[in-house]
Amino acid sequence: MTPQRLLPIPNAVNLRELGGYRTKDGRRVHNRKLLRSGSLAMLDTDEAKQLYAYGLRHVVDLRGLDERAGWPDVLAPGVAYHVLSVLPFADTAPLPERLSQYLGAMQEPRIAPMAEYYLRMLTDAHALAQWRALFDLVATNTTPNEAVLFHCAAGKDRTGVAAMMLLGMLGVPEGTIRQDYLLTNAVFAAPAAQVTQALQDPGSTFVADMNRNRAEVQCQLAVAAFIRGEYGDWPRYVARELGVDAAAQTVLRDQLLTAEKNC
Repeated sequence: MTPQRLLPIPNAVNLRELGGYRTKDGRRVHNRKLLRSGSLAMLDTDEAKQLYAYGLRHVVDLRGLDERAGWPDVLAPGVAYHVLSVLPFADTAPLPERLSQYLGAMQEPRIAPMAEYYLRMLTDAHALAQWRALFDLVATNTTPNEAVLFHCAAGKDRTGVAAMMLLGMLGVPEGTIRQDYLLTNAVFAAPAAQVTQALQDPGSTFVADMNRNRAEVQCQLAVAAFIRGEYGDWPRYVARELGVDAAAQTVLRDQLLTAEKNC
């Protein structure tokens, strides 16, 4: 299986390669290092082996206990399984006014509760502990062409926030981060072959057409506004909230990025 944005595993849910994204300094994210997806519960044995052959060595399950019990992941021998459940939140008090300001520009007020959920994922003490552990795991996975896959149920919300953090820390531009987040809409709205073909065509407007006026973009915009307003950028957020300092981030970037066009 060759690297491509949407990996062709029929029973996988929203399984995507984060390799290939260009950073602000001109480097690209290595392939076979960071994968994102929804549930792996519907994989068959052969598909699990295909993912292992592709380089999958660590799976991070962001789901809660009931989700994991009802839909356990199907993994090949040799793949390490890590539970980092983002929920339940430790803090159930109303969102502080300081953070609520980032929900004020919602074009559709009905989306505000979901956007608030995203901001809680970025500020709650329990969630932050899980993100720290995810970054630690990624940092220790230093073997080339061996991947960490993180996932929730649909691969959109919890997984989406994790991808924003990692791509943002690596220096991927905000517009690209937003496109990666919104790609979930296209994956669920069209056959995989159609999405794959569109992603391979630089002139295709397919993904943009699928995502036009979709509510999910407001969640990502709220996150982006929060990061800019409170921290300035993702590296500062990661340093302050996850304890991954500038030196450690530099090591991660050198580990996960390449200057080569084919990565």
